Amino acid sequence: MLHISSSNRYLLCSEPTDMRKSFHGLAAMVKYCMDGDVLNGDICIFVSKRRNAIKLLSFEGDGFVSPRATASSLNHRK
Repeated sequence: MLHISSSNRYLLCSEPTDMRKSFHGLAAMVKYCMDGDVLNGDICIFVSKRRNAIKLLSFEGDGFVSPRATASSLNHRK
């Protein structure tokens, strides 16, 4: 479960991201493209090339959390 609060730091990746990337691929992007460290509790936000999907990445102490949402899945929620 991803815990979102005002005490977290949020990093937005400025480059379009391949949504097929694994935890390791996204963590490498955080380190080399965003100059961050995913293991310190930051929540990293990635956007697909077509800007119709987002993926978050965070480390919760015992493992990675990476929920994903697409425009179509958000439109069907009520």
